[in-house]
Amino acid sequence: MILTNPSDIVRAIRAATGAKPGDTIEVVTPQFTRPASDPGPASPPADMDAWKALPRLPETALRELGLRPWGREHEHDDGTESGRMLWMFPGEWYNAIPNGLPVVDIFFREETFICGVTDNDIRFGCLAYGVLKEPDNVDASH
Repeated sequence: MILTNPSDIVRAIRAATGAKPGDTIEVVTPQFTRPASDPGPASPPADMDAWKALPRLPETALRELGLRPWGREHEHDDGTESGRMLWMFPGEWYNAIPNGLPVVDIFFREETFICGVTDNDIRFGCLAYGVLKEPDNVDASH
């Protein structure tokens, strides 16, 4: 993105780095690993059908595979949440995720996964996206 009227922060970054207008500045945030108390993830699903089946697995199975819950898709004024839970993929699965797989990010927006294009940022061992799943105690047919 080219800014024609750079903000104070952009000017400060350019001054601190010595970057000139038009130079590319890449910001790399820290990668956070899985807590030591968590076991490493299982192998990723073998094919597209297995990936698409993840939302139908029990929550215990998702946890055993290495996915971790993020939050529910609807937040209410009283701070409670409802709806499907976002289960984030283990970071180690990034290169195994099939191109074209629909994923949901931590803002509950759906996107199509493309390796090398979709963000590979890892926080606490997980990517910032995964699959939405109905709670185990809710009949998804209703």
